[in-house]
Amino acid sequence: MDTDPWGRPYRLHPQPSRTIRAYRTVSDESSLVLASMVPADLLGLARFLADIAPGETRPSKQAVKREERFYTVEEWQRRWEATRKASWTRSCIPSITRWLGRTVPLVTLSYHMSQALTGHGCFQEPGLFKATEFRQLLIYTGIGVFKKVLSSKVYNNFLCLHITKTILCSSYFSSLDAHVNYAEKLLQYFVSNFKEIYGEHHVSHNVHNLLHIVDDVRHFSPLYRFSCFKFENFNQQIKINKNDTQARKAITTNIQKNPCWKIFHVVSIDQMD
Repeated sequence: MDTDPWGRPYRLHPQPSRTIRAYRTVSDESSLVLASMVPADLLGLARFLADIAPGETRPSKQAVKREERFYTVEEWQRRWEATRKASWTRSCIPSITRWLGRTVPLVTLSYHMSQALTGHGCFQEPGLFKATEFRQLLIYTGIGVFKKVLSSKVYNNFLCLHITKTILCSSYFSSLDAHVNYAEKLLQYFVSNFKEIYGEHHVSHNVHNLLHIVDDVRHFSPLYRFSCFKFENFNQQIKINKNDTQARKAITTNIQKNPCWKIFHVVSIDQMD
C-alpha cells in the first residue's frame, strides 16, 4: 500500500478511474494524472509547507494558493518520474505541468482515449485495432502520439489526413465551400506523397478512394452522417442469417425501402448519364 510523506498508509479512491473511463488495471498514478486530480496527500503537504513558510507579513490568499500549487506540482512531478508504473502514460505525458496547463480544448476523456493513453485494451497491440481505434488515432490522439515517433516527412503527411478528416467530420466546416475545397487539395497532396513515402505497391483502393470522399461529403453532408460504424455491431447477426433465404429477402427489402438507397440510386444514374 502507498504511503504519504509522513509514512502513513493511504488508499486511493476509485473516482479517478471512473472519471477517465479506464480499466481497473490502470495504475493509480496514470488515473490521477489523466484525471488531473492531485493526490490527497500532496494537497496536505502543500498546505503544511505553505503555512510554515517564513515571512514577516502574511501573504495574500492568491499568493498562498500559488505557493501551494508550486509545491504540489513539483512533488507530483518528482513522484511521476520516480514511479515504476505507468511507463506508457509517462511517455505520452512526461510533464505534468504541461498536461495541467494545456491550451487545447479540455474534452472529457472517452473510453478509447483512455485506452490509447494508458496502453490498455486493443492498444496493447496495434494488430488488434478495429476501425474505431484507428479513427480515434486519426482524429484525436494521433497528433500527439506520433509527434516524436515518426519522421517529420511522415508526420506532416499524417497531419494532412488528420486535418482533412477533422474538416469533413465537422458539420460546420464541411458546410463551408472554402474548407471543403482545402480538404480536397490536402487529400490530393496526401495521396501523391503517400506513394513516395510508402511505395506504389501500398496504394490500395482505400487510399485511392480518399480522392473521391470529398464528393461524397458534398452530396451527403459530413462523414458521420453516412458512416457505417453504427452497423458494425450487426455484422455478426448478418453472418448468422446469411444462409437463411427469408432473412436475406427481408434485408434486401429493408435496404431498398431506405431513403439512402434511393439517393445512391439516383446519384449513380445521374453520374452514368
